[in-house]
Amino acid sequence: MRRKVGLLPEGFGFYDHMTAHQNLLYLAELNGIKREEAERKVVEVLKIVGLEEQKDLKVKAFSRGMKQRLGIAQALLKDPQLLILDEPTVGIDPEGAIGFKMLMKRLASEGKTIILSTHLLHELGDICDYIILMKQGKILTQGFLKDLQKEYEERKGYVYEIKARRNAEKLSEELRKIGEVELKNGKIVLKCEKDSTEEINSVFKKIDGLVLEEFRVIEPSLENLFLYYYYER
Repeated sequence: MRRKVGLLPEGFGFYDHMTAHQNLLYLAELNGIKREEAERKVVEVLKIVGLEEQKDLKVKAFSRGMKQRLGIAQALLKDPQLLILDEPTVGIDPEGAIGFKMLMKRLASEGKTIILSTHLLHELGDICDYIILMKQGKILTQGFLKDLQKEYEERKGYVYEIKARRNAEKLSEELRKIGEVELKNGKIVLKCEKDSTEEINSVFKKIDGLVLEEFRVIEPSLENLFLYYYYER
């Protein structure tokens, strides 16, 4: 079982006086990987996390984001089926966070199951498909993200964002018959109690000369879901 699981605990430490390559080689040997295979695996995982060019750099010179990627590399040494990452984006700059999300998407596309524990919902919501929301160690709810968003919308309402040229005032007037209208940054934000897509499309069709530039449903974020289940359910 241990060989099937890769773990990156929060605050995972490396030996600062050793290089990235030396640290991973040492950890590989601790995990019972023979020297020849360990050398091959270290090169492989450094390439996966984008640190192959920094392999001979001492870890004390690494940024927080680079150390996190090195931590993921050590978790991949055993080629695990399951990765467990605890607060993996804490302290990482925006560029590092973007790189981390791209890496997670790639690993998931290669068939690995990844469990992320985080308080930074806004950073990771767009890469997760199954969510477990917890409060003081107890599960508030769990399910596929799309299903939880659908339940939220059915209970709290739907939000649409619309941008149009010409006859925008007439459009706002007609949309007020469907729901609550608010203007934000040159766009119409429409809040409805139910799915009103068909009614909105009917409004578009009956306004002469309307030039529609944008129309989308604003899906509830992970923060929306957490606050709803934390305080209202």
